[in-house]
Amino acid sequence: MNYGIIYDEPADVYHSTDCVGSHRLNDLSPYPLLFQKRWVTKEIPPDPPSPAMNFGAYFHCLSLEGESVAISRFPVAPTNIDRRTKEGKRAWEDFTMQHVGKTIIQEDDRDLAWRMVKAIREKPSAVALLAQGKPEVTFRHKMASFSIQARVDWFRAADGPTEPVIMDVKTVETLADFDHHFLKYGYYRQAAFYRLVVAKLLGIETFQPQFLYLVVEKSEPFQVAIRVPDANSLSIGTQEVMADLQRLKTCYETNTWPGEPDEQRGISLPDWKTKQALA
Repeated sequence: MNYGIIYDEPADVYHSTDCVGSHRLNDLSPYPLLFQKRWVTKEIPPDPPSPAMNFGAYFHCLSLEGESVAISRFPVAPTNIDRRTKEGKRAWEDFTMQHVGKTIIQEDDRDLAWRMVKAIREKPSAVALLAQGKPEVTFRHKMASFSIQARVDWFRAADGPTEPVIMDVKTVETLADFDHHFLKYGYYRQAAFYRLVVAKLLGIETFQPQFLYLVVEKSEPFQVAIRVPDANSLSIGTQEVMADLQRLKTCYETNTWPGEPDEQRGISLPDWKTKQALA
């Protein structure tokens, strides 16, 4: 396994390591027992990718790495095969055998992804950001008890007085959804974690890498926006991530992975139900 700043590392190689990324770190909450069973003893098998995840991977590849790379990794299912017939079943089997290990997408997904790419190309600020830099860059650092890693959708190295830029691409139904997702899915923590890992490997201060989200709608009117986590969000995210990394370090060093405490705890109805009953 390579460490440092790695360009062109295949996604399956990145995800096959035992390194800790921002998503895995979330499994420490509420108790580290889940992290241990999922990522240490691996008693909990990984969830298979959902159709939404497959589409997201395809869109990322198409929008950031280009059409030729996307075609080589995500073949489009032919529409002229009737899989209800013997001939169709045989043709489909031949097609899938030709593309073993690849993610097959549907024409509708391809067409939707291209509409989203077109929207990006019509957004001057997005075009300017993508004019320089590299897609899918891995940052991996070995620590005393475990290793950490981040796969950055787009990375632009520092150029003179310009600070390095980290950009992550997110797809949403509407732009308004992203404001909700920023908290719900812990995007503020992801941004903080990525900056920590990237800054460590670049040998710079944590606050220096600029973090941006390129947000793209998956439905009409296919709007594109740049969202910048503010200083307060990044500060809170950094505090939480650092606390989790310290907690994880203790778990590895002591080989202790606590779960729910073995004690009785009271439980109550929510306030609104109590007030409703009293009324």
